Amino acid sequence: MNKRASIDEITVTFFSITLVVIVLAWQTGSFPLYLLALFSLSVNLFIEAYKERKRGGNNFFFSQQLLRGISLWLIIIAAFFLL
Repeated sequence: MNKRASIDEITVTFFSITLVVIVLAWQTGSFPLYLLALFSLSVNLFIEAYKERKRGGNNFFFSQQLLRGISLWLIIIAAFFLL
């Protein structure tokens, strides 16, 4: 009963949430939902970077996913200030 979710299950869950939020934002034209979709996508990228760092694999892939996640956060912050 106390089985913890694996990191792969968490990644799939966040990706599924991202897809649902993107469709809802597109159907309703809601800007906050678009930002929520970007946030969820950035969480997915951070999880991928964490998995790569934990595995001890390629540092290039780790830094690439990390920079993509950070850039999505910067887009979200810029959208709040510009729009």
